[in-house]
Amino acid sequence: FRLVTHTTARKVVKDVIGMLQAHYPECSGRMIIINAPKVFSIAWSFVKPQLDEKTIAKVSIFGSDQREAFEALLLELVDADQLPKLFGGKCICDGKDPVSCMRAVKGPWADPEVLRCIECNPLDKVLTPEGAKLLMQSREAKGSEESSPAAEVEDKETSTSTPSKGGYPASHPARSEDEDASSPLTPLPERSRSGAEQAELAEAEKRVASILEEYKAIEEVHMRTLTEWVAEFNNLVEEIGRPVIERAQGFYDSRSIWQQVVQEFAHQQEVVERVNAEMKAAVQKLSKAEAAFQRFLEGKDDLREDEWQKLEPAEESDMRELQDADPKLLRMLRVSKLADRVASQQRLRDAAAAEMLAKSRELEEAKSRYEFEDSQHASCTWNCSVKRAAPFYEKRRNHELKVDQQLTRLQTVERRLQDARDVV
Repeated sequence: FRLVTHTTARKVVKDVIGMLQAHYPECSGRMIIINAPKVFSIAWSFVKPQLDEKTIAKVSIFGSDQREAFEALLLELVDADQLPKLFGGKCICDGKDPVSCMRAVKGPWADPEVLRCIECNPLDKVLTPEGAKLLMQSREAKGSEESSPAAEVEDKETSTSTPSKGGYPASHPARSEDEDASSPLTPLPERSRSGAEQAELAEAEKRVASILEEYKAIEEVHMRTLTEWVAEFNNLVEEIGRPVIERAQGFYDSRSIWQQVVQEFAHQQEVVERVNAEMKAAVQKLSKAEAAFQRFLEGKDDLREDEWQKLEPAEESDMRELQDADPKLLRMLRVSKLADRVASQQRLRDAAAAEMLAKSRELEEAKSRYEFEDSQHASCTWNCSVKRAAPFYEKRRNHELKVDQQLTRLQTVERRLQDARDVV
């Protein structure tokens, strides 16, 4: 990862922290990035101003030359016997290869009992103390079954012939009222389905299977692309030389930053222009509606109903409530909604202008950084590292574009797969 691009670094930092802020507010404890290349510090400097101070305090970034520091921090947060050895802990999952921890499937999501409990009970009930109690009971029952199958048969025969107080078999103690109240989790009974419903379910399952096959095919191509790039990467590094590539990295990263920020700046300009145009249209509609309403109050010529509909279409519910009322109320409602729309557009305009100002500062900084790096190689000869490393960075850029396209396709198919599963 020492030769990771700024674009990749910035995307990783921005996406991960954005996900924490959007979906896990005040829930994330710490985020630690280790073995980060130097370009991550550049990416962090761009992303940091856009983040909340509380989120910034939770993020720690360590370079590959700060191993002792990040190991000490990780050991403060994770027990040594649970932390992989390659990160400073003692855990080696297969007992031989330190990297085996990265391939191990550990955690409750791999426990068949947990999976069965989730499938048979509502999730909001599983994530409670009662859910934990049900899981423990399930494990105890499974353990007793495995330890004494003959006893289970005997108990079953006894239970069918000798019911005890409360309607429970004599071989099992009757549950108390407290236990009944605190154990609401039971497997959901499978309801009977009609022939049409079964056919629809079968069709939905076929659709899920088809989309899943499509997802696997795209994922296989994606993994093959990554594998091929590793081989090509190693060949290019061996052919050109790692020191040459690393010397040229500052130039290519700064150029990539500048090009990316230019695109973002142009996109933000389009956003500002669109918001301003929508704001102008909203103000014109409001002015026309206010003038028409004033003429209505003075008893002068008013707008026709179809003209009012063009300005602000009235919802069907509003029309039903106000059709027999004073026409003044319906006009007041329409003017009020137009005023609300103008206020909303003003907020959007202010937010777009603030973002435009931030992008402008970012553009100036990126431009000055690129001009500085470019000046360092302005007097280079044919043996310049920038020229010698050009094939590597060109192929890496093409590889990143291909990977981005594949990830976009995977995300699209994944959404379709989730929608199809929801139907099932």
